[in-house]
Amino acid sequence: MPCKVVKEAPKLFIMYEGSNPTALRSMDAISRAFLAVLREKPYSEVSINEVSARAQLTRQTFYNLYDEKDDIVRHLVRYIYRHSFNDLPPKAADPKEALLVFLKRFQVHSDVIKLLAESGASHLVQEEISRYVTALMEGFQGLKEDDPALPYLRVFLSNGFTSLLIEWSKHPNLSPEDVVGICLSVGLNGPYIGK
Repeated sequence: MPCKVVKEAPKLFIMYEGSNPTALRSMDAISRAFLAVLREKPYSEVSINEVSARAQLTRQTFYNLYDEKDDIVRHLVRYIYRHSFNDLPPKAADPKEALLVFLKRFQVHSDVIKLLAESGASHLVQEEISRYVTALMEGFQGLKEDDPALPYLRVFLSNGFTSLLIEWSKHPNLSPEDVVGICLSVGLNGPYIGK
């Protein structure tokens, strides 16, 4: 089963990223079992044995696909944001448009985000959102890689997006368009901060 090593600071971990149908079915079964167990207990109490048993797979199958249980969360969030990238039109350089696509995709999976946050795995959601924001920012015109403010902007946006998703998952009564409007109105010249 081919594996791709994905660089992840501060360590390297292995997560299957191939197209083998059996491996993909196993990943789906593990993801579903993980979410089912997570509905019953906090993230810190979820074990690989329990997830593997619930998925009706062996621990070895789990370790063929993942290095640790954190990788299941990474996989779930990556699945969501990869589809966000697929939904973006080519050469999308408008942050408003990107945010709307991002929110629409995450709205479909808000129950997963809420469950991850409530169970104590929000730090892993944050980690993956940071990867998404970094990749997304590469497409925006006017941002220069050597700009000293860029690392701060990435941190600000990734933490803001993560908090936004978690809060929105708790109160999903707003549409993605409403949330984009709120985000755009919050700023130094917006009505919430003052002039």
